Amino acid sequence: MLKNVWMMVFYSFKCHDSIKFVVPFISMIRNNASQKIDNSTRNYIYTGYLTAIFGGVLGLVIGWDIMKKKKTLYTGEKVFSYSLMDRQHGARILILASICFILLLTLTIIALDA
Repeated sequence: MLKNVWMMVFYSFKCHDSIKFVVPFISMIRNNASQKIDNSTRNYIYTGYLTAIFGGVLGLVIGWDIMKKKKTLYTGEKVFSYSLMDRQHGARILILASICFILLLTLTIIALDA
């Protein structure tokens, strides 16, 4: 990748018609910048699992956000913000949070009636 970048820069300065070499270089940088994976999602997923286990509504929100969040690329195309594996984690968080929330609500109602 780095070799390709330096070759593009070299050819853009060598040729008189440098525009045709600079434009693909800029678009290549934009594509790589938009496809980087954010490492902070791991902490977001861990937080989602923890809040889901304790029956919090925050687990439901985090699970839904990881599953459904989309971003718009510079080309106008809408893509999911998170990878497929992260979205699967989001679905699991959502299901776990729903089950724990219903269980916690049921136990609270039973405890109040007793």
